[in-house]
Amino acid sequence: MTEWLKYLGSSTPAVAPLARSPLPRSGLPSSSLPPTSWRQPSNKPPASPAGRTLGVVAMLLGCAAAVQAQQYAYVANLGSNNVSVIDTGTSGIVATIPVGDNPNGLAATLGGRLVYVTNFLSDDVSVIDTPSNTVIATVSVGSGPVGIAVTPNGTAAYVTNRGSNTVSVIDVAQNVVTATVGVGAGPDAIAILPSGAAAYVTNSFSKMPGTVSVIDTASNAVTAIIEVGRNPNRVAITPDGAFAYVANFRSWNVSVIA
Repeated sequence: MTEWLKYLGSSTPAVAPLARSPLPRSGLPSSSLPPTSWRQPSNKPPASPAGRTLGVVAMLLGCAAAVQAQQYAYVANLGSNNVSVIDTGTSGIVATIPVGDNPNGLAATLGGRLVYVTNFLSDDVSVIDTPSNTVIATVSVGSGPVGIAVTPNGTAAYVTNRGSNTVSVIDVAQNVVTATVGVGAGPDAIAILPSGAAAYVTNSFSKMPGTVSVIDTASNAVTAIIEVGRNPNRVAITPDGAFAYVANFRSWNVSVIA
């Protein structure tokens, strides 16, 4: 299950107190990582010991706001098309929420009031209201949504659509798609600067070289394409916004964007 979680893990929302300008557009290959097997999502993912495949976890720890008195983890269950809500104090499941087909990535809004879940095979995003643990909206996006990140101010959710090579921008207030941004081949993970000024998208099907698309969140346009290693599939930004780290699946290394 650990290996499957590693593949499914969409980028978690960038949570940090500092606001900085977008990163300079240069990439530098860095330290090597051990090779892992190539995996593509399917209708029959590996089963966990409990009979369900656990996908990505969204922790409701206040998400850069005040920490809630009681903390929960939201877990996407890829094989059973639902989300488990875990009380992190007792490690018990307190709710199971039906969502779309093949739930994959999750991201929580500022304060943890809403959790957005990408459903890979139904091409939509489920919006969970955490006080009631019910789905209050379903937003149609592009083909094969996987990664998702919410802007630090909580106003927009950015969804990578691996099958249509786009990123859908969801207005959190209305739960509608307000923009669709064309990016590279097979967009997978996404991370947003602490300032909220730019989103970094790994184009996981890009090979020689692999690329990362940089989206200006004010205009929702791609302002830079950064060359990295082969098949980049994960990205994380440091809390101060100074560096972005990109895991390159097929070249077995990490590119550092500074």
